[in-house]
Amino acid sequence: MIPFDLKLRYALALALMPGMGPQHVRTLGACFEDISQPFLEPQLLDQHFPRMQRRVRVLFESSQLLCEADRILERCQQLALTPLFLLDPDYPQALAECPDAPLILYTRGASEVLQQAPLISIVGTRQASSYGLQMTGRIVTELSELLPESPIVSGLAYGIDIEAHRRALQLGMPCVAVLAHGLDRLYPSIHRPEAERILSSGGVLVSEYPPGTPTQRKQFVARNRIIAGLSVATILPEAGLSSGSLSTARLALSYGREVFALPGRITDEQSAGCLELLKRGEAQLLSTASDLLDALSWLGTSTPSPRPQPEQAKPAAPAPRPHYDDPLLQLLADQGALSLDDLARALDHPMSQLSEELLDLELEGRIVALPGDSYRLA
Repeated sequence: MIPFDLKLRYALALALMPGMGPQHVRTLGACFEDISQPFLEPQLLDQHFPRMQRRVRVLFESSQLLCEADRILERCQQLALTPLFLLDPDYPQALAECPDAPLILYTRGASEVLQQAPLISIVGTRQASSYGLQMTGRIVTELSELLPESPIVSGLAYGIDIEAHRRALQLGMPCVAVLAHGLDRLYPSIHRPEAERILSSGGVLVSEYPPGTPTQRKQFVARNRIIAGLSVATILPEAGLSSGSLSTARLALSYGREVFALPGRITDEQSAGCLELLKRGEAQLLSTASDLLDALSWLGTSTPSPRPQPEQAKPAAPAPRPHYDDPLLQLLADQGALSLDDLARALDHPMSQLSEELLDLELEGRIVALPGDSYRLA
């Protein structure tokens, strides 16, 4: 048996429990001196959680999760991966503050880069125009002059993402690539040379998924919250209305982070998403990287905190309730945020069909996923 950090072993077993979330883990961390205690002495759970359901306690008593944790940790050692647990000091602080932070973050490379504030994310359309690529390169170049030690965070995807990584690598800036699958593979594989350069130049690859996890469509949306959560600011050089990067921007806003967008031409479909963010006041206009420094000047260069809110003007009369042809959107418009179970009951849709509909709407930027499997209109 390969020796592992025992605390990490139990932390991973905890993360494998169905329904276990960040708040549950923080509560356990506050109740026990060590995260291994509820596994080694499950009777202590009754003292702290007398109403805990039997099916949950059985998970702590069973060896099944610990065996799976051992298997994953052994694979991590073979691949030179470093898992970071939510309650560990090495876990990136900015991400830990998010309500839906992943319990385990698998890293390959220089994981200390994740503590090298301020991290700045650059995301956008996969179908980037020459203008979008040019402006991405320009923004990264300006950032390299103003904040040369700031890591650039993106998703190693086609278009804006890979251009941001490439330019940062050219300029000697550290890169963080957040992936939507296990770190034993790479998608898209055509970007493997860039991934290897990120590692060789002191950057890091990151994923919440254990090795062996294949690429699935829904995981790209989940990945976006990590990009947003790691970063003090998110920049969108170019994004259409259906770009998944809009969900990254709105997640960043929900975390109290800065969002910037370049306007582009009003006739360009690839810029329509950026224009929509600007029109709705969800993003600040970015013309040069110095615009971002104005925001960072009050945030500081460490852990981001919510921006001070200006005095609110006297509220206007409520706008008329919008009408949607899609019954799912209309339900959210009428009732506000709803859980997945509530939506399934109200719409009488099979869960598999509903999950697909929600994913499509989220990718289109029309709804936003919330902690606890809930959704609201974007």
